[in-house]
Amino acid sequence: MTEETKQADKASPWGMISAVLVSALIGWLFLIAFCFGIHNYEDTIKTSTGFPITQILLDNFNQELTLVFMCLLLIACWFCGLSSVTANSRMIYAFSRDHAMPGSRWWHKIHAASSCPLNAVWLSCFIAFILSLPYLGNTTAYVAITSLSTISLYISYILPIICKLLYPNTFLRGSFHLGKFSIFINIIAVLWVCLIIILFVLPPVYPVTAVTMNYASVGIGCVLLFAGFAYFVSAKYWFRGPVTNVNMNTRKSDVTMNYL
Repeated sequence: MTEETKQADKASPWGMISAVLVSALIGWLFLIAFCFGIHNYEDTIKTSTGFPITQILLDNFNQELTLVFMCLLLIACWFCGLSSVTANSRMIYAFSRDHAMPGSRWWHKIHAASSCPLNAVWLSCFIAFILSLPYLGNTTAYVAITSLSTISLYISYILPIICKLLYPNTFLRGSFHLGKFSIFINIIAVLWVCLIIILFVLPPVYPVTAVTMNYASVGIGCVLLFAGFAYFVSAKYWFRGPVTNVNMNTRKSDVTMNYL
């Protein structure tokens, strides 16, 4: 998505930092308000509505205001899903542009009217729809899918950081960097992600049975095995890394763009 941003080398890092800070502050205030709004913990957990957050609102407001707040929460969830679709479609576009996905020639096409990878957007929506279907009949599968999605996302975050820690001499510092705090923050990030991965592979309830088991670890293992097999059998012979669409010559005025 940074390719669609002006001065991406500076704007993108600050965008990520500001998003985390704002989300942390607003989320903390949100949680504090709801925690103080709990009248009876057991009644809230065992509410007939099926949603403790709805019960908290009903305990503090009338039905009309509760409906308004729930609608606002649904809108927030919709925007969250919209941002996920946007990010996923851009990743599909990037992988397809690098010829790393089946049917790449379809998914990296840019729609003329909207100037976005429309085919990749629809593919992202379709995959999300398919992955949400298990919830209709099997909550265990849904828990595994959501846990797997979160773990995979964190793994994708941490891989570049691990590479930077292992191969510092090959890392080219950009205009935005953390200076002398870089290594320390990178180590903290790796440790934090390791903790998150452990937490998300734990079963949601105890005792653990075949129904309550969290199968995210199985999913991660299958993905790693499939990706490793695909790489060593096929991709290592033809994949050459990201396709470069900016040619940097010795003079700044000679920069040219190659749009694929």
